[in-house]
Amino acid sequence: QQEMLRQEVNRAAESIRYQIRQTDNRTRKTVRDRVDEAHRVATHIYQVNQGVTSEAEIGMMIREALRELRFNDGRGYYFSFDLNGIARLHADQPDFEGRDMLAVKGATGEDVVGDMLDLVRKHGQGYSSYTWSKPGEEQHIFRKIAYVRLFEPLGWVIDTGDYVDDVRADIQQEVLHRIAGLRFGRD
Repeated sequence: QQEMLRQEVNRAAESIRYQIRQTDNRTRKTVRDRVDEAHRVATHIYQVNQGVTSEAEIGMMIREALRELRFNDGRGYYFSFDLNGIARLHADQPDFEGRDMLAVKGATGEDVVGDMLDLVRKHGQGYSSYTWSKPGEEQHIFRKIAYVRLFEPLGWVIDTGDYVDDVRADIQQEVLHRIAGLRFGRD
């Protein structure tokens, strides 16, 4: 029984180590999947309304369709800016819409929007990593991974990101839940 217990503990420990190693990959997959979904929504709205409605109205429809979408237990939202760095959608802080975001710096000085623009100009899409504070925790710095993708018809960049430590906390809760359910032998 001691050997069986040791094996179970070792399996659980290896599972935990594996899950923690996967934090960045999981974050990247989630933000990319969400941006791809938003891009599909924007593409559909654009195609259905092209030639019937002005581009400004189509942009408003896309913005409003994406505004209320949340994911990752409500912490995830969409952000969009045009190729000049002007915010077109900021679901979490709508008062930023219409503002020039090129001056926005990460918590350690990264050129967040400028770097994202460089990325989409070169590749059309990709990952960006930077540091940021969280609402209510402005004194702390957190690593964030974002995915950006150009929506060519309007010249908008669609973006979302997630804090790596929040994804790690999600993983920890999942692992704890799984471990709490482990049973072997009669117990």
